[in-house]
Amino acid sequence: MDAGRTAEQTVALWLRQQGLRIIEQNFASKGGEIDIVALDGSTLVFVEVRLRRPSRYASGSASVDWRKQRKLARAAARYLQIRPHWRNHPCRFDVVALEQPQSPPAPDAWIRAAFTT
Repeated sequence: MDAGRTAEQTVALWLRQQGLRIIEQNFASKGGEIDIVALDGSTLVFVEVRLRRPSRYASGSASVDWRKQRKLARAAARYLQIRPHWRNHPCRFDVVALEQPQSPPAPDAWIRAAFTT
């Protein structure tokens, strides 16, 4: 398993421990991929996992620029089109940034409602 997939597994486990229910992982569509789809209460959460090695470059959360946000929004729209039973749920986009693939996220690494569409 590569570092990105390991990070996604780490975050999925961590989100479960935070009370979210994981619905699906690695949803891929023509428009893009959603790393994790989860339920937080009745809210459907599309989670982007960002793995960044400690460096002088942008943090994982800062790397979710408008282009990536647009791709995630398209993928989420496709997800709701393919799985219409989730359409009536409120939705949000979260970002979880990791520095190491197998370490739990730092307390400030989970950005709820990181952006809106």
